Amino acid sequence: MSKILFLEQDRYLGDDLSFFFDEGGHSIDWRNTPDKIRDAYTNIPDYDVAVVDKTCDERIPEFTCDDLVKKLKQTSPSKKVICLTAGDDICKYADKNLGIITEAVLNELLREVKV
Repeated sequence: MSKILFLEQDRYLGDDLSFFFDEGGHSIDWRNTPDKIRDAYTNIPDYDVAVVDKTCDERIPEFTCDDLVKKLKQTSPSKKVICLTAGDDICKYADKNLGIITEAVLNELLREVKV
């Protein structure tokens, strides 16, 4: 199973996705505060897959999440980085009409996480 670096500040979404990944047998390193996300930027942890909320930088003025994703890819080019966002067509994993993540899209996300 995968070691997942999970950067998400929303407590409810983070709880749900952490539980989902854990139930799938994955090891989760959930960074859910600005300080923890900042630490992930300066000290990239060991991971197989990074799941990054594209709005994780809302309260972090030093860098953007795009900067973080670039750094993750530069540090570990062979590692997979999956970005979550609630924006228009970019949002692959959320039902835009309901504003929730459905079981079908969770299963698709789980397939993406497997390495």
